[in-house]
Amino acid sequence: NWTGDSELKLERVLIHYARKHNQSVIEMW
Repeated sequence: NWTGDSELKLERVLIHYARKHNQSVIEMW
């Protein structure tokens, strides 16, 4: 399923950026 595969990749990218964002927020505290 093409759309399912692209959605999975998008989800991984979002999680990747979320983790980076969380790390920067933790460093700010």
